[in-house]
Amino acid sequence: MTATDTRSWASSTPGSDGRIHDTRPTKAVFSWASNSTKRLVQQDVAMVKSEVKESVAAGVRSGIFFSGGGLMAILALQALVLAAGFALATVVSVGLAFAILGVFFLFVTAAFILIGRRKLAQVKAPTDSISMLKDDVATATRAFKEGLRQ
Repeated sequence: MTATDTRSWASSTPGSDGRIHDTRPTKAVFSWASNSTKRLVQQDVAMVKSEVKESVAAGVRSGIFFSGGGLMAILALQALVLAAGFALATVVSVGLAFAILGVFFLFVTAAFILIGRRKLAQVKAPTDSISMLKDDVATATRAFKEGLRQ
């Protein structure tokens, strides 16, 4: 609160019923509330932007693992399947040799995907900002309802 904000509330006086009554015009009260709410929302939005930026960065890191897993699966299938398939074909039939290799590379691909999922599960929503915004909305709603009742 600035010095002006503090002085603006100095016009509040206790009434005979013990409640605080504001002697300022309603327009001034709503103007102060509007300006205060605007500042609060701007601060909250800045905090949310910061948290979202961190979450996006973590999501990008997870995506890199997914991409790396996909790329490795393609390269492995291109280079090794041919070489290993023909090498294994000296022991079993060509078709069975390539089927065995295909299953093996599916397991390798699954391992990369599981690592990427674990990394993606670590990305969290900006829960602190969401909670704070809900509290701010509830406080502003209560304040405006109490102001309208008086």
